[in-house]
Amino acid sequence: MPQLRDIHVAAAPGWWPPAPGWWILAVLVLAGLAMLLIQWRRQRRRARRARRLREALGQVRRQFQGSADRAAYAAALSQFLRRLALRIRPAAAVLQGQDWITFLDRHGDGFSRIADTLLDAPYRPATDLDVEALYDTVDRHLTSVLARELRDV
Repeated sequence: MPQLRDIHVAAAPGWWPPAPGWWILAVLVLAGLAMLLIQWRRQRRRARRARRLREALGQVRRQFQGSADRAAYAAALSQFLRRLALRIRPAAAVLQGQDWITFLDRHGDGFSRIADTLLDAPYRPATDLDVEALYDTVDRHLTSVLARELRDV
């Protein structure tokens, strides 16, 4: 009988290269992290944009806080609304009269109630307008625009 050699156990498998399942898992984890990073950056950019718009509206209010020039205040708020409209739909910034009010009121912010004030007050030397109601309507409009329009920008 020939002499048999001893049975040797194979070496333990090494950790490199990983099995295909580990590669797939790594790709999925990296893709998920990349998506989270992109979403976080968009959210930061949106928050920064909202903060700048709120500061601009607050600056209009502070600028005319002690002033009795209601016509200039209405004109400044109207200009703010025009700049905001440029961000939403650039073609809307050239709208005039009732078309402009309809565009602003599409969120149901109540611009139709104060349409005369918003359209005519900047051009009247002595105007009787409710400063707080006008500001609240513009602020409500800004809030709805930030919630709806700029969400995906």
